[in-house]
Amino acid sequence: MNTHGGFPPALIELLRQAVSAMGPYQKQLVLVGGLAPFVYQYHAAADSGIPLPPFGTKDADMVVPLPLPIIAGDTLHRCLLNGGLVSDVGRGTDGKDSITRFFLSGERGRNAPYLEFLVRDPGRHREQEGKPQPDLLAHTGDFMELLLAPTPAWEVQVPQIGTVHVPHPIGYIAQKTRMYDMVGPRWAKDQGDVVQVIWTFHPIWTQMAAVWHDLMLRKPQSSWLDRVMKIWLRLYAQPDGEGPVAVAEIYRTRATMNVSPAAIHHVMQDFIKVLQVASRP
Repeated sequence: MNTHGGFPPALIELLRQAVSAMGPYQKQLVLVGGLAPFVYQYHAAADSGIPLPPFGTKDADMVVPLPLPIIAGDTLHRCLLNGGLVSDVGRGTDGKDSITRFFLSGERGRNAPYLEFLVRDPGRHREQEGKPQPDLLAHTGDFMELLLAPTPAWEVQVPQIGTVHVPHPIGYIAQKTRMYDMVGPRWAKDQGDVVQVIWTFHPIWTQMAAVWHDLMLRKPQSSWLDRVMKIWLRLYAQPDGEGPVAVAEIYRTRATMNVSPAAIHHVMQDFIKVLQVASRP
């Protein structure tokens, strides 16, 4: 099994310390982003023999509910500081000082790995925007309900780290793909993550399809999944189409892995068929 791969040891240590420090908040936090595929490797259903490893990343992203209730008198920020991490307020995507980042002690700097948090759009409750707790600033993300409840989360035991909560793979791949319309050229890297996770869990595609079917009965998840399916049907329509070629190229350049566009097309077409069967009335 690929363990660290493209994941810096300092980032793995940051995750270990964060998991240890979370205390009662552990079940409230879901690891997403580029570090989630690292954790998925350790799930019992993961096929370690697939040809695609996780890409690797330099930071950790976690999604938290909005608002996040204060547990046992300590905020999440305070728990992480008590656990040995240090914090700083950095600039978010809006160019303002609007995101709390956590670092290993002595590792804070431009290239140091960090942990930051995401929350759903607050809707009409604008006073909560990006502020799940009074001393914690977070990015506002899109389609977060695909990463948090009602989408089920998984508990994964990662050696030397502990229990890490990650989204169900359906939530992870659906949210990544639903962002296609917003991320510009980044879509190829996102689809690389999507294909890798889908391929990793091919032994449980039927169970994954059941979660897809359940979310299709909910609002607004059903409309988001409709759009996801349309994106996949277009991107992966042909072996030499836009999706297979771009994913193969991103793996060649970022992971020095050679995988054929035809193999990617085959995996995605088979997965799409499983989802379509599950969605039939």
